[in-house]
Amino acid sequence: MIKADLRDEMRRKRARMDARIRTILSDAICNRLIACAFFDSAISVASYASVQTEVDTRRIMQVALSHGKQVSVPISGPGGAMVFQHIFSPGELRPARFDLLEPQTDVTRQVGPDTLDLVLVPGIGFDRQGNRLGSGGGYYDRFLGQCPALRVGLAFGIQIAEALPCEPHDVAMDWLVTDEALIECRAK
Repeated sequence: MIKADLRDEMRRKRARMDARIRTILSDAICNRLIACAFFDSAISVASYASVQTEVDTRRIMQVALSHGKQVSVPISGPGGAMVFQHIFSPGELRPARFDLLEPQTDVTRQVGPDTLDLVLVPGIGFDRQGNRLGSGGGYYDRFLGQCPALRVGLAFGIQIAEALPCEPHDVAMDWLVTDEALIECRAK
């Protein structure tokens, strides 16, 4: 199956989830993540700002901030560039291009990829080897290719596939956190 068809199939699965169930499962993913040693030891956490049917990251950001961690979210730029910017509250986020939530750009609060300890990565689908099916723009693959931080994909159990097509420029996850399991990928 080609990536476009897989994206459509995985999006349909996620869209069919009841909103109440999605909230419950997002909370389970948050609880599993914040119980991880790699989350506890991270000082600088980069998180996507969830939209629509994605795993909700607001509580994760709030917990990280309450534990004194530096939290950054992405800002998408022209030409497929993405930079992360430090936030003090998820309330700073506003609708931006591609229907994403982003803070108002402030170059004094931008965070270099080499200063991050942990990057929470969205995906339409993942497999147990850590391969990720993104939205197709390549923003995360370009960013993660220059970022040495631990890469953690967040997903509902229904988003985990047996195997996904992988291209040389695709960047795999080190860990996946789902409502069903914590999956170590880097050893595979």
